[in-house]
Amino acid sequence: MNTNTSGLPRMLNLEEFAALIRKMREVVQWSQETLAELAGLNVRSVQCVENAKPATSFGLAPGARRPACGLSRLITPIKL
Repeated sequence: MNTNTSGLPRMLNLEEFAALIRKMREVVQWSQETLAELAGLNVRSVQCVENAKPATSFGLAPGARRPACGLSRLITPIKL
């Protein structure tokens, strides 16, 4: 676990977060399309996240009913 000098967990920077999302997706053998569908995002949004591109908003997939961007679902534990 990454910790800061106080021994507490530290926040990931944008590049670390992007690498983590990509690695987790690859570990479960999901395509970007699958991750986008499960998170309620469009594929372009997943690509932006994985490439550490800041975006002013993340697009919901057509027909998605989630009012939030759905990004939190990318880091929410799921049962496989």
